Amino acid sequence: MWFHDETLTERTIFVFVPAAEAATLDLDGVSAPPGKDVSLVYVASSINYLPILKQVATFEVHGNTLTQTVVADVGALPGTQYETDILALDEDMLQLESNKDPSGSRAYTRVERCPSENIIG
Repeated sequence: MWFHDETLTERTIFVFVPAAEAATLDLDGVSAPPGKDVSLVYVASSINYLPILKQVATFEVHGNTLTQTVVADVGALPGTQYETDILALDEDMLQLESNKDPSGSRAYTRVERCPSENIIG
C-alpha cells in the first residue's frame, strides 16, 4: 500500500493486489477481472478519515511503465488506459510521473496498514 498527501486535507492511497488476492476482495460491488492483478485508488480526507474507493483497474508493469486499464472509476469509462512512468522505486518509496502535480511527479510512501484510519494521528 502506498500513499501520497495531496494537500493537508486529502490523501491518495494506491493498493496493488495480486490476482489471487484480488478475486477475494469486496470492491463496493465491482468485480475484479479473473486472473488479473488489480490496482485500487482510494482518497481520504481529514473530514471523514475513511478512504473512499475511486478507481479499480487492472495493471501491468513493463520496464519502467505502469499501465492501468480501468474497470470502474468515478471519472473515466471502463477500458480507459493510463500509462505512467515509474521514476523511482525502492522498499519505502514509489515515485510516479504526474500530469497534475506542478513538479511533474508524485512520491508515494509505502506502509503496511492503511494510513487513513485517522489522518491527523
